[in-house]
Amino acid sequence: MRTILCTAGLLIAGVLISCAKEKPVTLEKYQWKKRLILSYPIDAQAWAEQLKSVRAHYAKMEERDLVMLRLDAEMQSFSAAERKALIVKYQLSPGSHVLIGKDGGEKARQQGALDLKPWIQLIDTMPMRRNEMKKD
Repeated sequence: MRTILCTAGLLIAGVLISCAKEKPVTLEKYQWKKRLILSYPIDAQAWAEQLKSVRAHYAKMEERDLVMLRLDAEMQSFSAAERKALIVKYQLSPGSHVLIGKDGGEKARQQGALDLKPWIQLIDTMPMRRNEMKKD
């Protein structure tokens, strides 16, 4: 009887661990707080170029609660499995970027060099952003 209980306990623990491993990666901690750019740079040089664009638009990004997350091996905020899950979920390839709204929905995509100007303009047309501008 003791062996059966131990075996059952191990099986249940194994199921719980495997379920935890398969938990889908979400960006819930950002939802309703931040707009996101998920960026999958080709290499370190491409990322450095993107950072120039970010620096040039930093004040506008901050005003719009816009945060960029890097989805390559250099990004330490996510584990390798979480990065892979986000890349698969948003169908990203090296050199691609996706804009995620505060509601968690995909708003726009770009391939190649990131151009923030059209996305800042797009954000300013969104109902949630218009409400934010009225409050300020």
